[in-house]
Amino acid sequence: MDYTDLKITKHQIRLLSILPASPADSSGPVECSMTVRPISLPPTVKEDEAGSGHVPENYISFDKYVTDPPPEMHVQELRELLAPILDEIAKDPGATLKAMREALPDELKQEAELVVHVTYRAIIDLLSGEEKIRVMTSIGDSSRPGGMKRRILMEGNNIIEAFEDEAGYATFFGETSMDWGAQKGSLRPADVNPFFRLPGTAPEKAEKESTGKSASDSDEWNYVAMSYCWGPEQPTADIIVNGKVTKVRANLEAGLRQFRDMEYFREGGKIWIDSLCINQEDIPEKQDQLQMMASIYRYAGNIIVWLGTEADDSDQAIYHLENAGRDFRSEYVEALDSSDPITATTWRTMAQIRMETSYDALKEKSKILEHEMSAPFFNEIAATLYKFFDRPYWRRLWIIQELCMGRSGMPIVCGKRVTQWRYIRDGVLKLMAILDLLDERFREKFPEQIVARPASLEHVAQIAQLEIMCHRRKIPEVPDNQLPLIAATWFEYGPLLGSALRRAVALASQSECSNSHDRIYGLLSIPGLPDLDIKIDYSKHLAQVFTEFSAASKPKRRIGILDGEWHAGGYVPVSFCKPYIGPQCQLFCQGKIVDVVNGTGAMSKADIDSGAIIFDPDDDLRPVQQPWKSDEELENQSPSRRGESVIHDVLVGGCDKSGRPAPDSFKCLYTAFPVEEPPVHSPFYRNWHFLNSSAELMVHGKPLASYFLHMTPPPASSDATENMSPPIETAAARQAMEARTKMRRLIVTEAGFLGLAPAQTRPGDSVILIVGHPKPLIARRGDHVGHQQYWYLIGEAYIAGLMGVEKMPLSDKPWYFHETMRTMAELETIAFE
Repeated sequence: MDYTDLKITKHQIRLLSILPASPADSSGPVECSMTVRPISLPPTVKEDEAGSGHVPENYISFDKYVTDPPPEMHVQELRELLAPILDEIAKDPGATLKAMREALPDELKQEAELVVHVTYRAIIDLLSGEEKIRVMTSIGDSSRPGGMKRRILMEGNNIIEAFEDEAGYATFFGETSMDWGAQKGSLRPADVNPFFRLPGTAPEKAEKESTGKSASDSDEWNYVAMSYCWGPEQPTADIIVNGKVTKVRANLEAGLRQFRDMEYFREGGKIWIDSLCINQEDIPEKQDQLQMMASIYRYAGNIIVWLGTEADDSDQAIYHLENAGRDFRSEYVEALDSSDPITATTWRTMAQIRMETSYDALKEKSKILEHEMSAPFFNEIAATLYKFFDRPYWRRLWIIQELCMGRSGMPIVCGKRVTQWRYIRDGVLKLMAILDLLDERFREKFPEQIVARPASLEHVAQIAQLEIMCHRRKIPEVPDNQLPLIAATWFEYGPLLGSALRRAVALASQSECSNSHDRIYGLLSIPGLPDLDIKIDYSKHLAQVFTEFSAASKPKRRIGILDGEWHAGGYVPVSFCKPYIGPQCQLFCQGKIVDVVNGTGAMSKADIDSGAIIFDPDDDLRPVQQPWKSDEELENQSPSRRGESVIHDVLVGGCDKSGRPAPDSFKCLYTAFPVEEPPVHSPFYRNWHFLNSSAELMVHGKPLASYFLHMTPPPASSDATENMSPPIETAAARQAMEARTKMRRLIVTEAGFLGLAPAQTRPGDSVILIVGHPKPLIARRGDHVGHQQYWYLIGEAYIAGLMGVEKMPLSDKPWYFHETMRTMAELETIAFE
């Protein structure tokens, strides 16, 4: 590729136009023209632009290209709610209305705007009776997001309210002085979320009718950016750029060939493609363009995704995803965000309750269908979905940023089929409700593949929820006493728990990239994440890059986690005690030592054989190390934290795969496993070895084996296998256990607590709680310099009995002030080296 006549300055980019196929030879080579965009892009992305919930002014819609769009339940419902405005629009079309407004004095123009009014009563009445009951009864844990405060407007002006006060919990039922039933919010039709907007009410409609074109039409340098997987270097294919033959990878040529049939490209629409629009042989240019990547994708009129050619029933996979998410649309939560804060907040709460109900309904329905329909039916669905998400595209690290930079209307092209990101995103999030069932069925059909690359659905679901978190607008907070509906729900952004920053870091660690620096650099421009002020420089040592990231990551509140919401370090943010990194890269925090590891289980054969960690044979691969403190010596051991009451909970880290608290049904683990060793590709293999490797570990006075049916000798008259729980009933618990126990071992502490700790944990290691950090840490004593003890951090642990505020009762609630101050006085400086 010759770039001699295509020189660019630091903030310019090159753009391609895909020329129409020759009528005489539609199968001929793809021809393109390349030019330099004369208008420089902004060097950085502004935070308010990155966080906007609506489409940008230069948005290029690809809605009309979608193949067989799925039915949209919430769209029709909301449009019916807003329908009265249609009559006004019909009476006074856009151009006439615009002319009338222009003739009015400035002070009357706003009064002439068409406005949609929505009463608070109408919003709450969208909830079914079951959903209204859910508001008041489904929240039994004060650690859930939003705490315990709940309120719902009932008939007339009556309310039911539950709240937490200094004495505990209180409930109120009766008439309120607030006239919520008659109050209403308002917004212009053009400000309704674009996905739900009424026909004929787009902001640019009046301009388009009077001038014949919209703002985006008038920008000849608008463009779309391509998101795709480069694919293998061979084979290559020939395309023609500016009249010269250019070799490109086969996957790119296939995408361009498919795109050129779209009307947007036939009419001269431009596209940016990294492998062609950047001179790959010019290293300084590559560095400059890489630092502009956020601006390139953020200021594109849209992002077009090329997944590759149709294969492995990809059409069916897309159909299943589109169908699954039709009543689970993320935009439904944001539909009235442009109204006043009370209306917007009330609507969001209502919508989140409905989405949570829909999610739980699918979970319950799947249990019925599993018994009524044959296993092959679910096997085929699971197979098509896993194959679809196992495409190399979804594992690229840079697609995390590209998808988060885009909008929900991004076209996703797979062969001849066109769908949109919103359908893939919401479909995969909804299917998290039956992840255990799909995962189990895929394991049955392709046992060897789940070992090679697990959790492809869950990986994309994490990207999907991160995109929602990055784009959702921040609406002003409203005092509780002004809201007619208050409910704590898991579904603020979706069914998965954890903060945006923690989710992004976890995704980066699981994704594929050619340069390890990109595991940090690939996150820097994701909208909605903190501005870490880190400069891209590939000459830096990798350790320095990670240290800079750690020092810059100082969230204003405690970072959530993917596997549950815990409060071992109190109900306060990490910044409560101002941790800092010292000049020698030591981390200094406030905390305290609360326990010592007393005994450890052995490492699982499955983990040792995986080769994921190089173990020290003398220290890491010892057999079971029995607790030196006997069960009889322990005091104040609650029955709820002993034996069968707690072992299953520890094995799953206290939660299911989505991060919700583990249900009592997870006790099925005690009867979930076969007596004989399962084959290596069996879904029982890893968990079976985890338990059997530590069968002799003494847990609360008895060996671990005695709690599990498959390790307990059966009576002479029975067979343990006959009493084994049906595999489908234990799938969710087994999958949660597998996700939590990888590269971990069981531990028993001096105080008698049972836990799940990193593989390198040894007897004598300490259990430390850090202010604001959600989980206990395992650490080993290091050097003692002056008056400061330094610690070697092993990692986080799940320890039943230490996950709440039992040992660190810190809270920012005023009625806990004195207890918090007493706890603060007991803290010491913990230094990690």
